Amino acid sequence: MAVQISMIYDRTLLCNGCSNQSALHWTENRYILKISPQGTPHATSIRLTRRLLDNRLREQGLVQTQLPVQLSNYSEPQPDLAVVIADELRYLDHHPTPS
Repeated sequence: MAVQISMIYDRTLLCNGCSNQSALHWTENRYILKISPQGTPHATSIRLTRRLLDNRLREQGLVQTQLPVQLSNYSEPQPDLAVVIADELRYLDHHPTPS
């Protein structure tokens, strides 16, 4: 079921021509539209936090910014930051999930 929902979500974004994919989230069996734009303080805090985490984690974890994380069969948010297992090729066929 999760794969089907994820595929439907991804196809919907493509078919509807959604230019800002980060504004639309699939959560708990429904779409959530993020309306507020990201201001410069928010963007700067993401950059600084990512740099700090990258320096601290080194090879122990991968810091991803505003990319999908599959929390459940019905929830795939795109958080500002997420620390995931440090193996980029691990996610060729699925998004990261909670440990």
